[in-house]
Amino acid sequence: MKKTILPALIIGSSLSVAASAEVIEGVWQVQGAENTQATLDTAVEEVVQEMNFFIRKIARSKLKEQAQVCSTWNFAALNNNFSWQCNEDEVFELAATAKDQAVTKQDGSTFTGTINRGDNYIATVLTSDKGVRTNMWKMVSENEMLYTATIESEKLPQPLTWTLSYKLAQ
Repeated sequence: MKKTILPALIIGSSLSVAASAEVIEGVWQVQGAENTQATLDTAVEEVVQEMNFFIRKIARSKLKEQAQVCSTWNFAALNNNFSWQCNEDEVFELAATAKDQAVTKQDGSTFTGTINRGDNYIATVLTSDKGVRTNMWKMVSENEMLYTATIESEKLPQPLTWTLSYKLAQ
């Protein structure tokens, strides 16, 4: 079965999903902006180097489309839902306890979303017929979090993963 490569997310706190979302609510800005694109480019190259030489160029461009730098993340918890937005892109929203919730993007593509949580993170896992994307925001301190994205597909020799640091905007 093919899986779609789509955005997903993990965010964290030791509280319930709703409480975790409240802790992370607001606008978060990337730290170390001078190195963020290099971090993503390195992650893409590690995956592409494991592929057949003839498909590397195409694979590299497709993966770079998926591995974007979010300069800012906007999070909100409202009416038992959790929403997130990368830069000025489309807003995604799931029920705070979503399990395989159907979502249709603005472009008409569809995926299912699930929210998971742990002691200090919340995760959304977005799955389609081409792959799975998991994004994790793990609280490091009251004003700092780490964002880790993982893209998995049967077409990739290994998952594409990267981590960036964010601070709460003042």
